[in-house]
Amino acid sequence: MKKILIIISIASLLVFPKMGQSQDAQGYRLLFGDIESNLSEEDKKYIYSQLEFTESKTAQGLLYGGEVAAPRVEVVDLNNDKVDEIFVTYGTWLTCGHAGACLSLFVKNSKGKYELIFDLPSIGYERLKTTNKGYPDLILAGPGFCHAVLRWNGMKYLHFKNLPDIEGGCDAIKKTTN
Repeated sequence: MKKILIIISIASLLVFPKMGQSQDAQGYRLLFGDIESNLSEEDKKYIYSQLEFTESKTAQGLLYGGEVAAPRVEVVDLNNDKVDEIFVTYGTWLTCGHAGACLSLFVKNSKGKYELIFDLPSIGYERLKTTNKGYPDLILAGPGFCHAVLRWNGMKYLHFKNLPDIEGGCDAIKKTTN
């Protein structure tokens, strides 16, 4: 019985790699494609490994949770320091819920390494004119009439407030949180 359990354990490690580890060595090339950036190959590989994508065996592309990831990478400079910040939008309603996609942000930390700041259900973001500690506030896009605004605290983005699309758009949230 112990031999069977050991064999099953080894087989499961081969079939189900640890979370956050890439199953393929070249998937980062599919993620970043021809996008121009100042990212090193090491940075690209690290960002790819944090997103838990796998390379499709049947079609050229990436998968997330067994579904087509269809990732879009956007390289921006949020705080005008000439260092790239990286947004990755990916997924479907099957993998990211009612929002229909997930949005990840990677920011280079003080040690010179990219760090996953958030990975949230959202189809995109918009920069607001307001800023904090050099970074703009971000409003997350998604379904419904009430959208989260994130604010930089010097280390990461945190929920700051909600903004309604229409009058009363956030009223249901106020009722459930009071």
